[in-house]
Amino acid sequence: MASSIIALLLCIFFFLSSPFISFATALATKTFIFRIDGGSMPSIFPTHYHWYSSEFAEESQILHVYHTVFHGFSAVVTPDEADNLRNHPAVLAVFEDRRRELHTTRSPQFLGLQNQKGLWSESDYGSDVIIGVFDTGIWPERRSFSDLNLGPIPKRWRGACESGARFGPKNCNRKIIGARFFAKGQQAAVIGGINKTVEFLSPRDADGHGTHTSSTAAGRHVFKASMSGYASGIAKGVAPKARIAAYKVCWKDSGCLDSDILAAFDAAVSDGVDVISISIGGGDGITSPYYLDPIAIGSYGAASKGIFVSSSAGNEGPNGMSVTNLAPWVTTVGAGTIDRNFPADAVLGDGHRLRGVSLYAGVPLNGRMFPVVYPGKSGMSSASLCMENSLDPKHVRGKIVICDRGSSPRVAKGIGC
Repeated sequence: MASSIIALLLCIFFFLSSPFISFATALATKTFIFRIDGGSMPSIFPTHYHWYSSEFAEESQILHVYHTVFHGFSAVVTPDEADNLRNHPAVLAVFEDRRRELHTTRSPQFLGLQNQKGLWSESDYGSDVIIGVFDTGIWPERRSFSDLNLGPIPKRWRGACESGARFGPKNCNRKIIGARFFAKGQQAAVIGGINKTVEFLSPRDADGHGTHTSSTAAGRHVFKASMSGYASGIAKGVAPKARIAAYKVCWKDSGCLDSDILAAFDAAVSDGVDVISISIGGGDGITSPYYLDPIAIGSYGAASKGIFVSSSAGNEGPNGMSVTNLAPWVTTVGAGTIDRNFPADAVLGDGHRLRGVSLYAGVPLNGRMFPVVYPGKSGMSSASLCMENSLDPKHVRGKIVICDRGSSPRVAKGIGC
């Protein structure tokens, strides 16, 4: 009896004294990403997951396990637990899960690809190249994603077409050959989880950004396309014969989390993509060295396996006149000013003409005159900028509203009230 009690006390002492176990579960938790020296795994464990869940975190805490682009895992732990794990000899780096934002056609003509001879035709318009698009998912019914006259899916493809809300295997074809969604990071970070009233818990795109970037990269020829009647012509992607694999890592109204992005890198490499296109960047102004930047880490792992990684330069950088996603193993693409516009002039009562541009698609105005109002006269800066919910509908309805430019999004100005 005495020996049994001593053994029990020793077990309790060992458990309490372990430097990598904490009982602070009641404290605020966050998602952290742990980069691990995979070669340090003891031989008694059959997989890295078994190692991580036995020695670093509980199974219920682990969100993703990374094994393709790097070794490691993401887990929901307290900051103290994360700090304790930094001292583990197999831990190479620990960084907090960051939220990132999305970056926003005529590109083929602008690049000189419209001719029958040259790079476009010599590459057979990207035939059988598999492009993995990391974004908000995809809307498969768009004409840009028709598989008409495309050959069979490349045999090297090992991916899947995952099922979820309003999406299943029938939504994939010989054009969209794969679709996955990564939500564990979001579900852990957002109180109440992903808002299913505005989102689809599936690869289906509720935002539109992913559908846009996918069609820009690899959309089929769509004839008689236009933007509300403007710029009518043929819409097409840069590689119209390429295959698309959609990896939904960004969610409407809640952005994109590094833990989910890294899981997509891991899956895309295993699936067999040739190219990864990622129009995502840091929206918090934080810059990190490459070894602590998840996009740089994931893209390095992909590039080291022969995958071409293309990333957007972003809509803003950490400082003025700067950009993001500049790791040397990534091809960083910046958008230039388009070489066309859509004139929409306003003619004042005294005949003075104010030149502007517009994609107005409402009822034709037919030269009618309208009152002009400047909300800034009220003294409210938000009203002068026409920010959302800043305008009184009674004062602006049926009038031409003059807004200060400022830095608020133009779409928000259009909403105004």
